[in-house]
Amino acid sequence: MLSLFSHLRRRPLEHPALRQSRSGLPVIRVDDYPTGVRPLLADLDSVHQVLQAIEDRGLAYHLGIVPARLTEAMSAHLATLRHMIPVVHGYDHGLRFTPLLEAAGDPLNQRRTVGEFDEFEGQSFESIKARLAEARRLVEERLRCPVTGYIPPCNRAGRSTGRALAETGYTHYFSERRIPGCPLPGLASVFYGRSDRYRPGSRRPKVVTLHATWEADLLRDGDERSLARLLDHLSAGAARA
Repeated sequence: MLSLFSHLRRRPLEHPALRQSRSGLPVIRVDDYPTGVRPLLADLDSVHQVLQAIEDRGLAYHLGIVPARLTEAMSAHLATLRHMIPVVHGYDHGLRFTPLLEAAGDPLNQRRTVGEFDEFEGQSFESIKARLAEARRLVEERLRCPVTGYIPPCNRAGRSTGRALAETGYTHYFSERRIPGCPLPGLASVFYGRSDRYRPGSRRPKVVTLHATWEADLLRDGDERSLARLLDHLSAGAARA
């Protein structure tokens, strides 16, 4: 069952991904491109392998892009992807916390050195609004296409962020938690996690969220089967749609 957040009392806005789901196609969300709070990998090949695995199956997917981390080289690679739908994923995804991971010798945050956070916590409404507007501008300028979706880092955002999203041209968001005070439709996941924890069943989840960084970890550890199994399960359902 889809979980749709909508806070308008009259004529609630429809999340665009619902149209995709109603046609029988899975809604796939991939967070943390090119990274989240972790230090940026020197080589993004494993991250790009994850995206290519989805591309090879012809599945559309909503990619959460961290604007402040996006370079021209990354943008050029993303421009080659045919099935990717860009979504703004915060502004810098807690870049201020990255040195803590490096100092603790926990660059992949496996010991949970950095927990969940609201990227814009404590900032003024005008500051948040400016950051969200700049985030959209950066991604749209680099990828040369309109971008109106948003994913809050760690699925956490406050009331000021909710208001600011509506005032800076965003039309919808993806999150496991409702963004308070946000009039835009939001969509939560049915499956959220690493592909090695996915258990294919007779019913396919309609909304699946992966993380580019987590899936890249699995590939670098030699696990190429988990992601393939998940995607093959989803694409089998899509083929019958």
